Amino acid sequence: MLIKKYLICQDLKKAQKILNNFMSQNYFKYKDNSELLLLLGKVHKKKKEYSEALNYFDKSIKASNAEAMYQYGLMLKSGLGCTKDETKAEEYFLMSKKNGCQKSDKIKDKIGYYKKLADNGDARAMTKYSLILIDEIECPKNGKEIMHYIKMATDKGYPRAMAIYGNILAYMKPINVEIEKNHKEAVRLFKMAADRWILNGYFNYAHMMMFGFGIEKNPTEAFRI
Repeated sequence: MLIKKYLICQDLKKAQKILNNFMSQNYFKYKDNSELLLLLGKVHKKKKEYSEALNYFDKSIKASNAEAMYQYGLMLKSGLGCTKDETKAEEYFLMSKKNGCQKSDKIKDKIGYYKKLADNGDARAMTKYSLILIDEIECPKNGKEIMHYIKMATDKGYPRAMAIYGNILAYMKPINVEIEKNHKEAVRLFKMAADRWILNGYFNYAHMMMFGFGIEKNPTEAFRI
């Protein structure tokens, strides 16, 4: 949850600390530790520490973890922390599939499905397609494409896209793109998302108000929200 931002805010430092504690305590001495190595790899990948991520994925692969094979293939496909090699990436995807992980097929299907709907004007699909690129592919080169679809979905009034676009304008996250920060516009988008029951909108609107970014500083009201 700390890694993927489900229900709670992403905290990679805390996630890494918890996982390292498990490692130091030899928690998995009598169990398969490939999942722990996989998670550590994901943490380092999110932190853009690609060499460390590759190292942990490789260790997890040696323990026969199928998803680690898939993650290693993604790194090769995008050239993150290594020389880009799409042929070798496909070999890892195939290896992953043979070992029971169907993610490579599912991602290809999802990308094609949502991109087709997005190109036909579906705001929800635009957002979903962008999130797939952010969460699954994680390639910096996708930044402009992600921005294109998130901006279109925002302009169509899709609330989840508003919250994501607000994050980009306020914090330059979750992607790195060459645009100027715009706290005032981010606050507007967070408020609109919050008014439509988007949890990320609530949290970020309160955060901006707490510190006075793009809005008058008001910690009391921020806590109330």
